[in-house]
Amino acid sequence: MGINYFGIGNRIETGATCIADNNFASWFRKIYSAVLDPCGQNSAVDANGLFKIIKKTGISKLDARCRLTLVIAKEEYQSFGFLPAIDHLQVLGEILKQFNINRKRIIALGTPYGGYVALLLGKFAPNTFSVIIDSSGFVNANLRYIVGNEILDLEGEGYWDFNGLRVYGVTNSPWTILDESSPCFFSDSCRDVRSLIHEKHTLESDTKYYIFHSAEDGVAPIHLKERFVDILRAKNVRVYFKKVTSEDIDGRVFKNTEHGMNASMRGVFDLVAGLDNDNFCKQNSNNDFDLKSIHSYDCGRKSYIFKYENTLNVSVETI
Repeated sequence: MGINYFGIGNRIETGATCIADNNFASWFRKIYSAVLDPCGQNSAVDANGLFKIIKKTGISKLDARCRLTLVIAKEEYQSFGFLPAIDHLQVLGEILKQFNINRKRIIALGTPYGGYVALLLGKFAPNTFSVIIDSSGFVNANLRYIVGNEILDLEGEGYWDFNGLRVYGVTNSPWTILDESSPCFFSDSCRDVRSLIHEKHTLESDTKYYIFHSAEDGVAPIHLKERFVDILRAKNVRVYFKKVTSEDIDGRVFKNTEHGMNASMRGVFDLVAGLDNDNFCKQNSNNDFDLKSIHSYDCGRKSYIFKYENTLNVSVETI
């Protein structure tokens, strides 16, 4: 199953709108001594048309100060894994109620943001999945995608590629890390519940993990994934971890060593199928819904409580 999770419209191809405001036009004029039209205050523009105009100037990579804003479809925002994971678990709960599926063989897989969501499913429902397959997933909250408008990344790691033109962009977001009085302040508690390297949040589990990650990943650093793997193994969780290098590039499963490796999800799945001797099954059919599990994640000033019954109820308590 694939889920139209909260925030899935965060790409132009899935419904996002590209915004070029006056700051973008002003910086473009200062840096490139050229007037870019059309641009107006918070005006939605046709991305392909705008980029064609830019490419005519001979530019292939925009300066990081020329930042476009991507407005997520359906007035949603970047929850960065938390709400998408809950959406997936809610749908899974409905499937378990309505269909007679093999409860010993429930798999989650994704790449690379999808890999992070799959790993969060393992955190929030440690008794449910037989196998989790992650390719290039994050292991903690990446502020570049959460509060991008408040971070000027002059290293340029936030570029999008549009038909040969690299454009720096940020996603619209209500979150702030500058105003602690705001109800949208992205606090340490918000960060902790999204973290996979919070040792106290990692529970013992029968889930088996298959993790693939580029040794040269510049967006989701390999050392953080290694730390996550060490935490899992310390809890006696079974993990297969493959650090992908240039020698592993085969043009079929892994095509480069950049973030995401342009990996084939079908190829990754088939690769794991050849590695897993249990046919993707675990020994028992227990899952968090049947067990009516309650998992509490203490995150500083807040505690996030996942309560499984006929459905999943998530509540937040102030500590």
